[in-house]
Amino acid sequence: MVTPKRGKPHSSPDHRRSWRLAAGCLISAGVVVALLRTVDVHEAVTAFLAFPTGDVFLVLVIYLVGLILKAERWKIILGRYYTRGRGPVYESLVVGFALNAVLPLHGGDLARALLVAGDRSASRSWAAVTLIIERVFDLGTIALLVIIAALTATAPGWISRPTVVLALGTLVASGILVIGWRVAVAAGLTPTSGLARLATWLLRSRLGARWNLHADLGQIGPSLEAMTTGRALITIGTLSLAIWGSNALFLGATLQALTIQLSVPGLILLTGALALGLTAPASPGGIGVYQGIVVVVLGLFGVASDRALAAGIAAHVLSYVPVTLVGLILLLSKTARGTKNEDSATIVAPLVEGAVPRQGS
Repeated sequence: MVTPKRGKPHSSPDHRRSWRLAAGCLISAGVVVALLRTVDVHEAVTAFLAFPTGDVFLVLVIYLVGLILKAERWKIILGRYYTRGRGPVYESLVVGFALNAVLPLHGGDLARALLVAGDRSASRSWAAVTLIIERVFDLGTIALLVIIAALTATAPGWISRPTVVLALGTLVASGILVIGWRVAVAAGLTPTSGLARLATWLLRSRLGARWNLHADLGQIGPSLEAMTTGRALITIGTLSLAIWGSNALFLGATLQALTIQLSVPGLILLTGALALGLTAPASPGGIGVYQGIVVVVLGLFGVASDRALAAGIAAHVLSYVPVTLVGLILLLSKTARGTKNEDSATIVAPLVEGAVPRQGS
């Protein structure tokens, strides 16, 4: 008797999320253990607690400017179909940042896309696409800045040369994506094109049915076309440069408050390393990974590990704690108004349930 072959078991989404979360927490735990074994933590904490109170306000103002720039860029990317004004954009951005600090796997990014759609003045599909567009511009901007910094910084050659190659590849890939969008919009999609076949597959998929992509296509196409005009690309690109410039300025002000001197190229390299490093799997909020990146990068410029760890703790606390507290307060307020707007109860609860693995899974 022939025994039929058993197919390979398919891993459920819950199991895949569980593995990614476990891998992230394991990486963060490993970095924390390495820091505890190689850094004088007592000296680092003492230096952190000596952070000048007067400089806290300046650092937070710089961080607030960066948030405003991000919200304004997102408002532009959302385009003419988004008619709810700036308030919901700012609120959704802050709530998303707060959820990113407490949820694994960057669950806050999806939450802000769903929250900003709200009463469907913008489709959820297009709101999700805007997050991808943000990433493309962010990667391109970071790559450009890192190339300039790596060529002018006094970092060792074994660091600067691979960094330039990696950043150049990222910049080229981002440029190809932007140009590809523009060409696709200008030329139109023929029924036999690869993009058209991909779009057809998405429309017929479970995701397409769940997100009602058929209805959303009427908004995505014109919005993407408007976003890829020369004027829009220049505006979004300029705002992206300003956003990452403010991020570098935030880190510079934090280091200055702890009397750590770092050149402008060094600040840009640190900013780029944090931006790219925190995209890897890590625990919620990037605890451990954030500090490890700061210690490694500052160590390349001769900063003592205990002072570098103090800077990493200070920058992490100042960039995560205030926005997380404000975002959670806004989320609670939005949930309390749930009888008027259904988005908080129907979006955030399933997101938390899906992002955090269920017991026994």
